[in-house]
Formats: sequence, C-alpha cells, structure tokens
Amino acid sequence: MAWFHGASRQLEIRTRATVDTLVTDPFRYLLAEPDRTLPYAYPPDVGERLRSYRREPDAAHASVRAIAVEAASASDRSQAGFPFTLARQIHRDFTLEDRPEGAPLSPEQTVARGAGACRDLAVLFVECCRAMGLAARFVSGYAYTDDVTPAEMHAWGEVYLAGGGWRGYDPSRGLAAGDQHVTLAAAADPVDAAPVVGTFRGDEVNSRLETELTMRAVPTSPPIPDGS
Repeated sequence: MAWFHGASRQLEIRTRATVDTLVTDPFRYLLAEPDRTLPYAYPPDVGERLRSYRREPDAAHASVRAIAVEAASASDRSQAGFPFTLARQIHRDFTLEDRPEGAPLSPEQTVARGAGACRDLAVLFVECCRAMGLAARFVSGYAYTDDVTPAEMHAWGEVYLAGGGWRGYDPSRGLAAGDQHVTLAAAADPVDAAPVVGTFRGDEVNSRLETELTMRAVPTSPPIPDGS
C-alpha cells in the first residue's frame, strides 16, 4: 500500500525476483478416488472447504456446458484426464487474441466469438471445470518461453483434484502448467487475481499504465550425487 504526502505525477513499481519452479512433471500425483468419474462430487468436508471455487453444474451457460461435456466424453469422464483434454480442446478450437486491456469476457461471450485473450480462455476453462463439478480458480502470472519477444502477463486455470491438489492447465497453449509457469495470484474470481490494484482521486486527472517485463532462465548446477 502506498500513500503520498502531497500531489504526485506518477507511481513506479519495480520488482526483481529469482524464482525456483519445481513442477517438472505436472502429472506426478495419485488421485484419492481414481475410479470416480465426472461429474465429480467431493467428500463433504473437502467440498465445504472448496465452496468458493465451485458452482452448481447446471448453473453454467448451455454453450459452456456443451464444451465441458465434449471434453468429458473425449476423456472417458476421467477426472484426471478431463482438465488436460479440455485445455487442448480450447487451444484447438479458439483463436488466441492479444487484448492487453479490459476485464475478461464472460465464458459465453468467448464461446460466441470463438476467440479470446489468455484471460478469456482461462475463465472459459475454469467455468467448464465447474460445470463438471470440479473446483477451479483463475491464475495470473508469467509463462516463460524461449521466444525473443517481450514477455507479458499471462493467465491460466487451476483445478482441484482430490489427492493431487491444485493443478494448473494453460488453455492458451494447450498444456499442463509446469516449471515454465510462475504464479503471482490465484482466486475464484479474476478480479481478485490482479497483481497490482489501486484507486486515485483528483480533478481532471486520468491514468495510464505502462509495463515492461523481462524474463530469463538462470543456469543451475547439476545436483551432486550422493556419496561423493
């Protein structure tokens, strides 16, 4: 939180961090109930803890539910296979757009347009998971690539698998989130996952946001074998 003593023309935030990303295998987990199929019902105590991340399956818009049903059928209604299948399906069927400003579109708007920014596709992924009874949340952060283009904020979704915990899936890229994804914030509602928020007061005042992001991989030393 920042407070100013008097008039100010700008606020500049600089952050530098070295991050260890340890999820080299995003599929390394064991489900608590591997034979349970979708739509999934959590044990009562788990379901209560996840209440803010869930919706009644019938609450989803018909167009959103149709996408969820298609992915469920393609994954044999497997709770582990469904999120990955869904992420690949959205990546295949929707055009990724560059829309640097504005709130995410509703999932039904994204379906109607057949296209969206990464945050729009993330919201669609989350709502499709909820339509199958799974707890899901919106994630904001960064995704590292070897591309030379400037890095930008990124968004994806996470789904809670009993026994596996929160697992990330990136529908913009059609893959499971792993060691190239850096999470900044996760929330049931995208508005609560913004890395920076604020308000200002003043007459004849407007605002402009400028960002610059640089990411690079830091070489690591190989582990020393035991007994050496």
